[in-house]
Amino acid sequence: MATRVVCGGAAAAGALSHWTYFIRGEHHLDAPIILRLALLLPALTIVGLWQITSMTFVQSTIWTAQVVACYSTALWTSIIVYRVFFHRLKSFPGPLGASVSKLWHVNKLAPRSDNYMLLERLHETYGDFVRTGGYLNVQFCLTF
Repeated sequence: MATRVVCGGAAAAGALSHWTYFIRGEHHLDAPIILRLALLLPALTIVGLWQITSMTFVQSTIWTAQVVACYSTALWTSIIVYRVFFHRLKSFPGPLGASVSKLWHVNKLAPRSDNYMLLERLHETYGDFVRTGGYLNVQFCLTF
């Protein structure tokens, strides 16, 4: 099989899946299902190629890994480019890592759980509106 053609198709499918599915709606609730599919489909592909074609188990594993890598790279590249350059919140200030992924925020909180202090520092640096992980964090000041 022509690996370049298949990897090109997988890359196109990765970008297309972002632009048609992942960009619309909130899919964090679907994460367990998506994870299961991400693990099950490559395993079924390996076994299917091994049983149906003349490929050995190792060859089918390598081929499947290449296809999965092409798909994943295109998917994540599409997500990052969209969030940095085209997202509707792109004009709001905030750390670049926070505009790309919520994992930036999680990583900052991993050593200690001081979210209120982190958000306070971000508001001191960027102002009342700060983009954190594709979301907008607004600082409210109540004065009496």
